[in-house]
Amino acid sequence: HCKLCNICVSGYSHHCRFLCSCIGARNYRMFFAFVLLAQMYTLLTLACCIYVV
Repeated sequence: HCKLCNICVSGYSHHCRFLCSCIGARNYRMFFAFVLLAQMYTLLTLACCIYVV
């Protein structure tokens, strides 16, 4: 049960304040893919900045 949304979520993991969404069994893979892609984009941006400087 999510206290912030006041709803029951199957396989509840946590409430993501960044996405304003509950993370559970049905959307955990998409959340994990989102976090992974965000990290990859951050590393790519960092590498480009280091290369330019």
